[in-house]
Order: sequence, then structure tokens, then C-alpha cells
Amino acid sequence: MSRLAMTSALLIALSGPAFADGKAQLAGPLGVNPADYTLAQLIQLENAVRDNDAADFAFVKDQATGRIVSTQGSVSPGQAMQAAILGVNPADYSPAQLIRLETAMRENDVQQIAFVKAQAEGKIVSTQGTVSPGLAMQAAILGVDPAKYTASQLAVMTGDAEN
Repeated sequence: MSRLAMTSALLIALSGPAFADGKAQLAGPLGVNPADYTLAQLIQLENAVRDNDAADFAFVKDQATGRIVSTQGSVSPGQAMQAAILGVNPADYSPAQLIRLETAMRENDVQQIAFVKAQAEGKIVSTQGTVSPGLAMQAAILGVDPAKYTASQLAVMTGDAEN
């Protein structure tokens, strides 16, 4: 067995208990058995308790016990961790929305934060018809109304103007 393979096997073996301890730390205050829940479910339970959302808490418990067999999607451990850092429920956001939310929070972009959260809540279904700051600037340089052109059309117009 190569040195790399042995090192990888050792790291995997050592990470198992640490992962289990993390789940136990999350499960303890919630009063649930960590072996019965995934990391994502424990984070969902923690968010439900924080938000005083009994329905979501019950849903996750039912999901863990098998009463609810299927959901629309699954939450990866990475999504769960990113959502926990952002203080949101990982099941409510797509990976792209979590990235956009993280970027908006880092840049303190209040409008973008509100937009992503409204989109996750289902209040905004489509982004068609909205003009991004970049498209607005490109249209201003060309002297046209950004609401009347798509991004592709503005790109062609910019190329034509440069030639």
C-alpha cells in the first residue's frame, strides 16, 4: 500500500469520530439522538428551534423517522454548513442562492440580501425583467434603455460600437 493511500485511510478513520462528536454536540441541546439524523437534519432542527418553528421541527423529525420518505431535494453537508454560517435553513436555498447570499452579506449589499431571501421564500419566482447593475451600466454607455434589451443584445451592440 502506498504512503498516500495509507495516509488517506488514516485521515478517514480519524475524521469519523470527530464528525460523530460534532453531530452529538448539535443533537444534545435538541434532545435527539445524533445517530438518527444527518448533519443537515440536525442543522435544520437547530434552525427550527431558533426560529420557534414547530412545524419545521416536526417535519424534520418525521423525515428522520421515515414517516416522510421523499423530499424535493437533498442538502449536502457543504450546503448545510454554509447555510449554518449564514444563519439560514439549508433546505430553503439552492447552492447558487447560498453563494449569492454569502457574497451579498460579505459585500453588505442589503438589496441583494433581500432579493435572495425573497426568492428563497417564493416571493420572487423569476428574475426576468430585472436589470442588473452591470447591464444598466452597459446600456448607459450605449445610450439605450436597459429594460428594452437582453444581455445578449447589449453585448452585440457593444461589439458593434467598438468596431
